Parts: sequence; structure tokens; C-alpha cells
Amino acid sequence: MASQAENKNPVNASTQNTDSFLTRQISSGANASLWILSILLCIVAIFGNYYLNKEYSDLFNDSVNSLLKGLGVVLLVVLAVGVALCTNKGRQALCFARESYTEVRRVVWPDAQKTKQVTIMVGVIAVVLSAMLWLFDVFFMFILDSINSI
Repeated sequence: MASQAENKNPVNASTQNTDSFLTRQISSGANASLWILSILLCIVAIFGNYYLNKEYSDLFNDSVNSLLKGLGVVLLVVLAVGVALCTNKGRQALCFARESYTEVRRVVWPDAQKTKQVTIMVGVIAVVLSAMLWLFDVFFMFILDSINSI
């Protein structure tokens, strides 16, 4: 009975649909086709931009036309990324991003006082280490200069 009640909850149902999309594997042929399509979309965006700049440079001096060309390139790249996210590796990346977001939400962040104390400690340690490195540098330069003067 509890499992039927959980399935009727729209939040759980949408999470299950997302999980099945992220965990479902597609065939290697479909995966390769999606990668090729994604790469072709990027190539069209790059060379299309180059071709339009070269052949129709006088047309794209207008800011509106340049904006439309830029939006076209951005649209093609976003479409290419969307296609790449539908591949097996893309789904794994989405799953990783989702799990990372869940972990970040679980983090207990320090309060302002603790943050201030740690920041001051890091600053003091950085200054002390910098001074030590400078002293080592001066010492070794003195030794090297003494050896070179012989």
C-alpha cells in the first residue's frame, strides 16, 4: 500500500521519470549518432559564423543583423550541448551534477565569526610563509654571490 501512495505523489513520480531518463542507456549506434550530430552542429556554428563574416561582412555591420547572427550561433551551440546531454556520457554528467547539487545542499556552512577567524588565520600564515620564503631567497642569493665572487 505504501508503494502505491508513493507513486501517486507527483513529486516522486517526476523524480522517478528523471531518474529513469538519467539511468537509461541507449544503444551504441544511437549514442554515436548523437555525438556526430552534436559535433556537426558545433561545426556548422563555427564555419557558418566564419562564412557569414567573410562573405557578407557588409551586411553584418548593422547591429541588428550581428545580433541575429550571434543568437544563431548561440542557439546552435546550445542545441549541440542539448544533443550531447542525451548521450550516455551526457546523462552520466547530468546525474553527477544532480548528485553534486544534492550534496551541496547538505553542507553545513560555518557562521560569520568562524569564517572571519579562518580568513585571518589563512592571511597570517600566508604572510609568515611569504616572509620565510623571502628570507630563504636572500640567504641563498648571498651564498651564491659569495661563491661566484671567488
